[in-house]
Amino acid sequence: LLQAFELARRAIELGPNEPFGHDVLATVALFQRDRAACLAAWDRVFALNPNFFDWRYGQCLVLFGEPEEGLAALRRYMRLDPFFPPQALMTEGLAHFIQRRYEDALPPFREMVARAPKFRNGRMLLAATYGHLGKTREAAPHIEALLRLEPDCSLMKLSGQRYLQSAEDVVHYLDGLRKAGVPER
Repeated sequence: LLQAFELARRAIELGPNEPFGHDVLATVALFQRDRAACLAAWDRVFALNPNFFDWRYGQCLVLFGEPEEGLAALRRYMRLDPFFPPQALMTEGLAHFIQRRYEDALPPFREMVARAPKFRNGRMLLAATYGHLGKTREAAPHIEALLRLEPDCSLMKLSGQRYLQSAEDVVHYLDGLRKAGVPER
């Protein structure tokens, strides 16, 4: 993150009116859990180019606790870019998941896994969703695929990784994985 931050700052120095450097800075701030810096960087992106759009803006809103606004941003982005990356689908599903709308989360998670079958976060989110729905049979192939991708994957290991911003969302996610059958250790 530090290297990405430095490179984004350098890009902004070299091209202060180019929105992409600010986009990268926003993403770095997101993973540094700096909501104010993340949203300020996005404000700068849109001030420089109101037509600039990236799925990561929706990700920022979803992860910082504004899932409906994030969904609106993601849907706009997906309309503008029909070749959107699978991570946009993951973020769409995540917005539903954190609101406990599991049935709504399934279609984007399924499509994301179909498009990126080796992306572990997608497998985990789909499995956690099935877990919360009590559909352990449907979760099983995703847990098996996850363990093939990452044999030492466990709830204990995952509890130390913090993609989600709120502690409540982390507990909710881990609970879904537990229900789906991810090993404790």
